Amino acid sequence: EPTILEVFNESLKVPVEPPEEVEDKAFAYTHFGPPGKIINRGYNDDVDITQIAYENNLKLNIKPTDFEKNTIYVGVRIGGGGLTIPDNKPGLQFLADSTFIAGGLVEHSADDLVRIFSDKTVDLNFSVGTDAFVFTGKTTPEDLISQLQLLTAYIIAPGYREEALRSAHKDFDQLYVKLKHTPQGVMQNEVSRFIASGDERFGYPDKKSVLTYDLNEVHSWLTDILKSGPIEVSIVGDLKMEETIEGISATLGSLPERRTTKPDYKLAREVHFAQASDAQIFPFQSNIPKAVSAVYWPTDDMWMISQTRRLNVLSLVFDDRMRVKIREETGQAYSPYSVSRPSDTYKQFGYFLGLVMTTPEEVATIANIILEIGNELQDRGINEDELERAIEPLLTSLRVQLRSNRYWLNTVLLSSQEYPQKLDWACSITEDYKSITVEDINLLANKFLKEEKALRILVTPEELSDGESRSD
Repeated sequence: EPTILEVFNESLKVPVEPPEEVEDKAFAYTHFGPPGKIINRGYNDDVDITQIAYENNLKLNIKPTDFEKNTIYVGVRIGGGGLTIPDNKPGLQFLADSTFIAGGLVEHSADDLVRIFSDKTVDLNFSVGTDAFVFTGKTTPEDLISQLQLLTAYIIAPGYREEALRSAHKDFDQLYVKLKHTPQGVMQNEVSRFIASGDERFGYPDKKSVLTYDLNEVHSWLTDILKSGPIEVSIVGDLKMEETIEGISATLGSLPERRTTKPDYKLAREVHFAQASDAQIFPFQSNIPKAVSAVYWPTDDMWMISQTRRLNVLSLVFDDRMRVKIREETGQAYSPYSVSRPSDTYKQFGYFLGLVMTTPEEVATIANIILEIGNELQDRGINEDELERAIEPLLTSLRVQLRSNRYWLNTVLLSSQEYPQKLDWACSITEDYKSITVEDINLLANKFLKEEKALRILVTPEELSDGESRSD
């Protein structure tokens, strides 16, 4: 209390100035040139998607739905994303993620934009995806044009303002505390990079390195890509087709000509799964008695879709077996987690994971149980009852998923002209899952869940000493 009162009394001595009056400026980016010219237009009636190509090489995908009234989702993919990270600047993508939208535009700060669009429903996010730079937004039919104007403005005139850098540095302080002092942070950072054989594009870079980067480096990296990189735009929701096309033609469609395709980035797509015969221990600093037991098996990339779907089903069976076996052998009701994560970016890279949040005392025991489950599935496979228990709820979730705008945008539309097979996948998904057999799953269990390939990971706490800080 004395400290609080002292600070309060000191603050009373500081004169209070009235806030500066801010001029209400109109949005400076509403006209981008003559409307773009459409050179090709096609329609896929199996998935109700219209695909358009513009003279400037813009690719457009549109799907009208009635899933969410008065709601439209917009997504844009440009260039090669994480595949283009400069070799000598690992982690630059995190600074770009944190500062790009917050940096505002050349003519408007981020605060200005909040005021300008205060009476509209517009939203814009930016991220460096593994294989593209991605913009996403959510708006209404009434405000779609404003959304498209804002999006186009960020592509042609990002502001890279210093206040965004200061804010990002504060966020990094909190992030790196989490990475150092929580098991989830260690999994996201150290374990993620270890699994990829130390590839610096996985996990997070050293904090000191990130703090040395400035916005000029982000600017230098992004400028040419945003100006002329291949671009694919997708829109899904409660929209009117011709009005939406007109809106795109007047904004993104009117930009100067873009490159049509991106390089194959063959070398950048190479990632190698780690190898280790012994359990790998990752300590973190905490007095909280939480630990993680995890076992990884290398698998494959995403592009053999039949295999990808069957590995998803295997993970559901694996999850159920973990729940039963761990409860029986330890008497604990831990929440196990199993997932198949095939990459859509890195060739022949993916993993199958069994994970349990546990106690430090049980961490090695649980990892051995997970490994044992993998051995049993690899040797003897699953049975018909297990398959049915996995498939039925999966089909139920699929019915929900197929009426989700986010699914259609993120999983199907966003890169459907870059990867046309995604439209076929959307058509086949339900029937393919229904056709899965016990033999299908057992073949994959035998192929991938080999003990000699398994990687055991133990994330366990080291107690902080009395004088050690949690904020370094």
